[in-house]
Amino acid sequence: MTFHQGSRWPARVAVVGLHLAVGAWLWQHRPPALPTAGERRVVTLRLLPPPQHQAAPRAKALTPPAPPQRVPPPATRR
Repeated sequence: MTFHQGSRWPARVAVVGLHLAVGAWLWQHRPPALPTAGERRVVTLRLLPPPQHQAAPRAKALTPPAPPQRVPPPATRR
């Protein structure tokens, strides 16, 4: 493993090191405790009626766009 200009080894070592650090952090992570059996959570759920099926809008007839208007170039002052 030789280090020379343009070598990718430092980047690879950094990526592996970061992956190991994140893995160690996740390994030690303790999520919050679950609620006890007597504790109840309140959840509100709002049910919406299904959307009304509307007819698909008709496709406009394909007409070619109007040709661009020719604008004379601005007159130059002499």
